[in-house]
Amino acid sequence: MDNTSLINKTTTCFDIKVLISSPNTNLRAQFISMLKLLGCNTTEVVNGFDAIDRLATASFDLLIADVDMQPIGGLSIAQKIRCGLPNIERKVVIWGLLGLCDPEAVERCLAAGMNETLSHHEEVKAIKVKLAKYFNPYRQSQEPKTLNIKGQSLNNQLAANYMGTDIESALRYRTKYLLKTKPLVDELSSAISNNDHDSIFHTTHKLKSSSLFIGAERLHLLCKEAESLSKDNSNFSPYALEVYKEIIQEFNHVSSIINEENNRI
Repeated sequence: MDNTSLINKTTTCFDIKVLISSPNTNLRAQFISMLKLLGCNTTEVVNGFDAIDRLATASFDLLIADVDMQPIGGLSIAQKIRCGLPNIERKVVIWGLLGLCDPEAVERCLAAGMNETLSHHEEVKAIKVKLAKYFNPYRQSQEPKTLNIKGQSLNNQLAANYMGTDIESALRYRTKYLLKTKPLVDELSSAISNNDHDSIFHTTHKLKSSSLFIGAERLHLLCKEAESLSKDNSNFSPYALEVYKEIIQEFNHVSSIINEENNRI
């Protein structure tokens, strides 16, 4: 699908995972900087063997491979992937990184199975257009979205209603559910660090339900917001990262309140 028409004056972001492979440190840094401006999550390796290893152990949407790498260059990597390598998606999008994109060099890249080529002097606008040919962008407005989610940190009636019991009974089970929720918060923190889109979605979905057993109203609303961001393919926008940070802080706040109340009993 060609999404070029979606690129306009708003900031267009691509919530994708990109692996860039080149022995040239400055070149990697140059492209990583531009890709991050476009919302991409980047990982870098210095040679072809490392690129193949990373592709086999993690999921990436796009591989950018330096054609001139040694001992195995971008052309060989593309050919091997298209022929089939264990645990690597054959249809992963592959772009070749060329010093000069002359017609013969471009033709060799395409014949090897690459989808596009980039020159060492590519500009961010051109990269944005090429990304839009393969991936669905989300639009980040010029006015950043601000976090304004209200709700009580602890709402005992909410917990009682969700459990179908009275408040006194709900309070007896609250600490038990708090302990069960802590690992989910840790999972979310790890998923954010690893740019794991799927884990973020599934973990926030679980947290959304678990927070109701505690009566953590605002935590529940934050998780609902995070889940919706994952569905909208914008779960690594600056606003989304702010929501995730607030989820962790709100859980710690709720834990502190509950522990203080337990100590007074």
